[in-house]
Amino acid sequence: MFEAGASMRTIMAGLNGHLLKAMTNGRINNKMFTRYSGEMLSPILPWSSGDKGIHVKCFVGQYGTEKGKLTSNVTFLDTDRLLVQGEGGVYLALEKINSRSFPEQMKPSW
Repeated sequence: MFEAGASMRTIMAGLNGHLLKAMTNGRINNKMFTRYSGEMLSPILPWSSGDKGIHVKCFVGQYGTEKGKLTSNVTFLDTDRLLVQGEGGVYLALEKINSRSFPEQMKPSW
């Protein structure tokens, strides 16, 4: 349990547990995705469908958290035109990201 008045940073520094996120046949809103990714992923999105968003065939993310350090066990994104595998983690208490992604552009099937 956390003490009353604890800061968000203090709470995040004490997190322990697991997180699993999965999605199939979904859609990512381009504008929101660009905003939340801090535009760091915009170079891999030139193929996206404008305001229609990005069709996601499958997304799987499995993460472990120990003492406020979130570490990726599996991060995988499969769209019609791109496969992305990611690794790394987030230091929640320090608000720092240490991650890498490995995009592979898909070739048209025609």
